[in-house]
This record gives sequence, C-alpha cells and structure tokens, in this order.
Amino acid sequence: LIERYYDYDNKTSYIFTADHGMSNKGSHGDGDPTNTETPIICWGSGISSSNPSSSSSSLESPSDWVLNNYERLDIRQADVAPLMSSLIGVPFPINNVGILPIDYLNVNSFQKSYLLFNNAKEIISQVFKKSEIKASSVLFFKPYSKENQIKELINLIDSLHSKVLLQIQNPDNKQEDIEITITESLNLIKQLIFLSKEGLYYYQTYDWPFLMFSITSGFLGWIFYIVNYIYVKNRDLSSTSNNSFFFTNNLSIIFSIISFSIISLWLFLEDSPFLYYLYILFPVIF
Repeated sequence: LIERYYDYDNKTSYIFTADHGMSNKGSHGDGDPTNTETPIICWGSGISSSNPSSSSSSLESPSDWVLNNYERLDIRQADVAPLMSSLIGVPFPINNVGILPIDYLNVNSFQKSYLLFNNAKEIISQVFKKSEIKASSVLFFKPYSKENQIKELINLIDSLHSKVLLQIQNPDNKQEDIEITITESLNLIKQLIFLSKEGLYYYQTYDWPFLMFSITSGFLGWIFYIVNYIYVKNRDLSSTSNNSFFFTNNLSIIFSIISFSIISLWLFLEDSPFLYYLYILFPVIF
C-alpha cells in the first residue's frame, strides 16, 4: 500500500519495533528478558541486507522465529533514534545517547565512519556542556579525567577523514589503502564513543556521593532516634538524668540547625536544585 502510494520509487525505509515486551502473564514491569527484549525488523531504502548466520555468532534466535539462518544484530532501544535520523537525513535528536548501528546501513565504509563520527560528536557535546555547567557552579569542581584525550581523538579522527578524502581524489591510491585508513578511523571513533559515554555517566552521577550520604545519614539518624526514644521511654530516669537528656537534646537541635545552615549555604552557592535541600533536611532532623 505504501509502496503503491509512492509509485514504487524504492525510497522508503521500514523499521518495526516496540517499546517493551510482555510476559505470558501480561505484565511488563520487571527485568525479565521477555519484557526488556523486543524485536526490530528493518528493510527498504538504505537498509543493508541480512548476513547468513555464522558458526561464531553467539546470538541465536528462538526456534519459532525461523530465522536461525540469519545473523542477529542486536541493538539498544536508544540506538533506533540515530538510525532513523541517518535514514531520513536529519540531525541526531538533542540529548541523544544512542549509538548508530552502522551495520544496518547500506552505505560505503567512509559514509559509515562519517555518520558514526557525527554521532560521537553529538554525545561529546553533551559531555562538554555538562562539564561547563558543573564548573560554573560547583565550588570544588573535578572534571572528567579523560576530556583532553577526547579532544585529541577528535583531532586525530578529523585528520584521518581528511586523509581519506585526499586518497579518494588521488586515482593512484589503492582501495585497500583507503579501507585501512577508514578502518583505523572507525576503531578510533568507537574508542571515542566509549569515552564520551563514560564521561556522560560521570557527570550524570556527579552528585551521587553527596545524595547517597544524605539518604544513608537520614536512615541511620532515624534508626538511632527510634532506638534512643524506646530506650528513654523504658528507663526510670532521675531528675539529673532528665536534665542531662534535656541538655543533650538542646545541643543536638543547635548542632542540627548549624549543620543545615552551613550545608544550605553551600548548596545555594552551587545553585543546587531545591530537592537537594530536602535531601539534607531529612538527616539533619534526626
């Protein structure tokens, strides 16, 4: 129907997939493979044909799929977005973290390298932006340790792509030599993507130690408060002990107020989200 509408121009790509699977019970909220794994079937313009299954392949399709004669190319769900963007020729989505599955594309090796490099640079831009935001607000900022290595790889890949273009323009160069350069660039791009994803995770979890400390302190404080409350309630205290306990409680309140004020000032200077104040309020109360 679609092909007939477009007069069989062979310019349409088809991608069929799903957002999640479903168990035999009809649920999809847990981490069972039947819920987290979904099929993806692609064909049409720009899509490469299926490869025969090799004995070295570690991925086997379920027998009822009747597809064991073909090699499986599994991808993450986030990878569908850059795949679709590449097929229709538009920029990758903002904040995309998917990695373009170049084996799905029916293009030459240099185009694969070029597309994957653009994919990597899009992820890297997020890393540098998050680094810039953190550096502008965090008092004792510690950048991702491999940012300089990322910049070096970008320059190196750029020079390899320039070299490939010169090799293509020179008829004396052999195709084998061009492919060697392209393969080298692809290996560096994969390394670049690994570092960029690692850097992105570093900044996404930058505040985790502080948040985990706050949450853990809150629960430990709550446990201590309950134990102390039960102990005091079930003990016959003398008037001296009561005064001492009253003094201790007052001292704890003063210490809590001072602690909350100092940490709040620190969070204010770092322009932290309002939720962070609630995180520290919980342990300070107890």
